[in-house]
Amino acid sequence: MQQLFDRRSVLLAGAAMTASTALPAFAQSSAPRRGAPLGPIAKKIAHEITQHGQTRTDNYHWLRDANWQAVIDEPSKLSDEIRTHIEAENAYTKNVLLDPTAKLRADLFEELKGKIKQDDSSVPARDGAWAYATRFRTGGQYPIVYRKAVDPATGEVTGAEQILIDGDKESKGEKFWRLQDWEQNPDQDLLAYFVDYEGGNKVTLRFRATANGSDLPYKIEGASAGLVWAKDGRTCFYCLLDDNFRVAKIMRHVVGEDPKTDVMIFEEKDASFQTGIGKTSSGDYLLIYRSQSESSDVLILPLATPTAKPKRFTPYRKGVEYLPNHHGGHFYIRNNSGGAIDFKISKTPVAKTNAANWTDFVAHEAGRFIESVNLYAGHMVREESVDALPRLTVRNMASGKEHQIDFPEEAYDLSVLRGFEWKTTNLRFTYNSPSTPTETWDYDLNSKARTLRKTQEIPSGHDKNNYVVRRTVAVASDGARVPLTILYHKKTPIDGTAPALLYGYGSYGISMPASFSTA
Repeated sequence: MQQLFDRRSVLLAGAAMTASTALPAFAQSSAPRRGAPLGPIAKKIAHEITQHGQTRTDNYHWLRDANWQAVIDEPSKLSDEIRTHIEAENAYTKNVLLDPTAKLRADLFEELKGKIKQDDSSVPARDGAWAYATRFRTGGQYPIVYRKAVDPATGEVTGAEQILIDGDKESKGEKFWRLQDWEQNPDQDLLAYFVDYEGGNKVTLRFRATANGSDLPYKIEGASAGLVWAKDGRTCFYCLLDDNFRVAKIMRHVVGEDPKTDVMIFEEKDASFQTGIGKTSSGDYLLIYRSQSESSDVLILPLATPTAKPKRFTPYRKGVEYLPNHHGGHFYIRNNSGGAIDFKISKTPVAKTNAANWTDFVAHEAGRFIESVNLYAGHMVREESVDALPRLTVRNMASGKEHQIDFPEEAYDLSVLRGFEWKTTNLRFTYNSPSTPTETWDYDLNSKARTLRKTQEIPSGHDKNNYVVRRTVAVASDGARVPLTILYHKKTPIDGTAPALLYGYGSYGISMPASFSTA
């Protein structure tokens, strides 16, 4: 392992090898001389750039192809000069880094592969009469999307498997293929799916009849993954990217009609905003959300009336982040207005979305960070974090009573799997910790009963009982409390003699989850 991570020894060992005859003269070397640069040297051409009243010199500006947008779509358009230099760098890397470590990398790959269940599958998620899931076949490279019928009397998934997308088959003959997203319509007779054929940001949107697996005879190019169906089951909304690969337009499409007639319902003209779409948990409203640094802006549209014009939820306020969700006659808004640095939940009538009408529903509590708000017909489930530890808080929307779901270990990670159904008392979530592989649980929001639906398998073997997970806190010189998650084998001597691998991260409001790693 030391060979892999000691970059200096790898470079020195590789440089001492005989250079490939395919390398250009300036890249060929025996052992490097002290102070001599390694590999091909990029020439310097001074290029001045003036921005914000300041001028800087970029000596390597020439490596940015003037036609870079076209190059992303078609790499063959890259200029010969830039291509020659990149190919020389790649050849040098192969010679000094990849070739000398070929066996080690192959051994590591086989070891890591032995820790992954190749024919893994997700737990089917119910959507009325059907339950949807993905799986992989042994030796396969791509996901298989399928569904099974649900017994209406028992609610059990008992039907035969119906494959909707077989990635291994559909990727054949393609230089690149990646399924980015898929979404069945309310009637479940159509499947919209997004495929990336280039390894970039732009994807192709297609529509498939679930009855026979045939695609409609057209496709929509240049989209961004993500689609929202209207309630009529035929109208949908999607995003188009511009030449800079940012979402620029939100489009409305009617299945079966020429995409050239699609209607633009919103255009993002401000390049400082990131834009996307989603829908409320109730499925009643389309959300067009825009974010700019630490500010949010949202437009809504009733999905029962897809031809309506989007309406701004509340006037834009710089420095305020918010995202509304919907339940009954009210919107419930996660937001940080009024100095709620750890966020709070406000409530407002559907007809009065202006922030002037918002009232506190879950007040701000310093130190309790509200991550997200999940709504169901009878419940609200908040994903929160307290002392850097995640938790799930369940609220009965009728009685207002709340309870938290308890977990046994000192440090762990949680994630809610929202599912497709609105009128349900079932909450599905995943749980894992540094010692515990991912578990998928179903939790009854009323009875509090738990059902373990799946445990991540580690084919090479793993016994979580052999390990101990501890959570402690280190106090920094400025008084900040820094959480530390410690994982060790139960036989490890706790006397200062055992070595430790220490890793830390914390920036942009992101902290490291205390999660399981097969590697």
